Amino acid sequence: MTKQDRFQQKQWGQIVARAWADPEFKTRFLSDPQAVLREHGLEVEAGVEMRVVEDGPGIRHVVLPACPAGELVEEELSPTPGTDSYSGWCGGCGHCGRCHRCGCGCA
Repeated sequence: MTKQDRFQQKQWGQIVARAWADPEFKTRFLSDPQAVLREHGLEVEAGVEMRVVEDGPGIRHVVLPACPAGELVEEELSPTPGTDSYSGWCGGCGHCGRCHRCGCGCA
């Protein structure tokens, strides 16, 4: 994991924690995620639309990443802990926050 990856995970963890604790911040994050990410040093490519969805009791969102262009190699097709997009589940231990490899920053 690079220094930049650790920075991004830390910033993401701070955003999530603040959204949980501060309803006004959460509302702002849901309505303008790019501005909030930018305030925390996380840039989004120009022209990319961001949408934030929130899990709830009995609701989990699954993100199907866009297929990359070109031919894929075997390593790109194998799941890696921390890179899945299934909210609330860690490929490392099965429970977000226990193995501290899930990348959500909750640790």
